Amino acid sequence: MSSAPSLQPVFAHPGFGTPDEAALALLGHDLRAALSDVLGGLRLISPEDLPGPARLQVERVRAAGELLARLLEQGLTVMLGEAEQAPLEVVELRHFLQDIDLRLSGRASEKNLGFALNLGPDLPQRLRIDRVGLERILSNIVGNAIKYCDEGEVTCHVARDPGGGLSITVRDDGPGFPPATLGGSQPAPTRPGRPHLSGRSKSGSGMGLRIAKDLTARLGGQLLLRNPDEGGAEVRLILPPQAEPEADDGPAADHGHDMTALLLAGKRVLVADDNQTSQAILSSFATKLGGEVVVVDDGVEAIEWLTSDSVDLLIIDIEMPRLSGLEVIRILRAMPGLLAELPIIAATAYTLRSNRDAILAAGANAILAKPLLCANVFAGAVRSVLDGTAFDDSTPPLPPPSDHRLSHLLEMAGPQVALELLTRLIDDLHGVERGLVQGGAGPHWRLLHEKSHVLISLAGAVGADLLQHRAETLNQLSQHQDPARLSEALSGVMSLLDPLIQHIVQLRDSRAPAE
Repeated sequence: MSSAPSLQPVFAHPGFGTPDEAALALLGHDLRAALSDVLGGLRLISPEDLPGPARLQVERVRAAGELLARLLEQGLTVMLGEAEQAPLEVVELRHFLQDIDLRLSGRASEKNLGFALNLGPDLPQRLRIDRVGLERILSNIVGNAIKYCDEGEVTCHVARDPGGGLSITVRDDGPGFPPATLGGSQPAPTRPGRPHLSGRSKSGSGMGLRIAKDLTARLGGQLLLRNPDEGGAEVRLILPPQAEPEADDGPAADHGHDMTALLLAGKRVLVADDNQTSQAILSSFATKLGGEVVVVDDGVEAIEWLTSDSVDLLIIDIEMPRLSGLEVIRILRAMPGLLAELPIIAATAYTLRSNRDAILAAGANAILAKPLLCANVFAGAVRSVLDGTAFDDSTPPLPPPSDHRLSHLLEMAGPQVALELLTRLIDDLHGVERGLVQGGAGPHWRLLHEKSHVLISLAGAVGADLLQHRAETLNQLSQHQDPARLSEALSGVMSLLDPLIQHIVQLRDSRAPAE
């Protein structure tokens, strides 16, 4: 009886045109196509049509599917000899960690465990790293912690390492590592009120930890294990220092677009956004390009204006009350005449692939990611929609460092507009604060969702990175209507929001002309 063909030659001699390699290539093609259909179907599901728990599960499946696609791609390229080593990617750290949180918190909740992701201050915004390798390390570390923990919680703390790199510490309330795993240097802990534990007792091969150690070595990092004195187990991943990937040189960077060219000279621009600060930024950029700017506060006003007067360009926020930007775009594209061909730029803080696909499918010509801090990126989008060429803002440029971001924003606005911008910013933040208080009293999920969405953009614009992250967490909780974590998330936002308002009030007062 003949045995099945072996795939060993593919691994031993990548690049050999063996029958096994050809078969694997064909199988890889079909696997990629099937997984693409699965992910495409997930992106077509509208979160608004689902109840809170179902929305959360769809997001978790989406995040896991994205990881599966990357694992499949990397595995096939290695097996087929298409790549000698894992590619390095520029990873948006905050979005990366949000996906990790979505996937792994689901595992923890299945065992009735708590899972908390905590971010330290001054984290890099981007890393250039083997993304799949880092995801596999964290999946194995946190997966092990959840596996061996029967009650309590698992925490993941991300911070700057004293050596200049990145430190990711995972702790659990399980029995701790056995002495053999620790190299015999530390005894297993004895917990108050519990019998002495000799180490992790559940059956397992230890494969996850070995995978994590191997991948950590490939990334040039360290993996440290210990049993804290108070009990449990701790794994600390230390990634080496690296220069943060540069994607922008600041507001004055050229990027091939000449901001002195009056791209919008003689053209009328309609800006539709319910956020006064965003209105001021977008209007300022459009005015500098020579445009005549009209501003409205929501989608209903946008439709009323567009159907009663002439406009050459629409810049529209996606998340607005009464009528969303997505609905406005669909209505316009279904109209007869010139409005169906109106150039449209969508501005949104939601830049996940599924959201971008939906916006483009509705008929937007270009997408700008909020917070928008670079005038040249704005000019690039305007040029593209007017010329009918492609514009890709899927990897938006880095804003200036957080401690200088507000200063750069005010410099871009100019001395005459800066004071008005600060006043609008204060009004917007006060409005967010009031809305969050009202929303938390219900809870009124829609109000919490709307106000946290506004806060994501505002905090990002002024460089309040920790507040931005907490606003994103609150936004997710409100979308999935998760009451268990609402109080903690809302308190975390409010503890940072009031000091930010006071800081900006002082800054405005210092710039106000003396009476």
